Amino acid sequence: MSAAVAERHLRASVMSMSGPELTLFVYDLALTRLECIRELGPQAPWEELRPHLMAAQQAVTALLECVVSPRAAVAPEVQEMAGNLRSLYLWAIQTLVQSDIHRSFPPVEDLQKVLGNLADGWRRGVLGR
Repeated sequence: MSAAVAERHLRASVMSMSGPELTLFVYDLALTRLECIRELGPQAPWEELRPHLMAAQQAVTALLECVVSPRAAVAPEVQEMAGNLRSLYLWAIQTLVQSDIHRSFPPVEDLQKVLGNLADGWRRGVLGR
């Protein structure tokens, strides 16, 4: 399959996803990039690590942007859960940004554990998989 055909297929797949499926896709994107960082290891040249770091950061930022606003008129339980989720995403983003600023290897295992648990909860709780 050519790169152009693969890209068209991916676009069509993404465009046909439901909101919950798209959310899981973004989790998987972040986790895949973190796995790339882990596999490259702390001794890898920064130029190889940074694109994966930036892609993981963008994916988590996209997840953060989907969280209910603190000013939204929703039930207190929903607001509490959204606040907790927002805090986890902000921690992940801050961790990735600090790694980029200081050119230091991020705590990949911690990030994978948190985002992996969230993705698993989303997969089971929302998508029933």
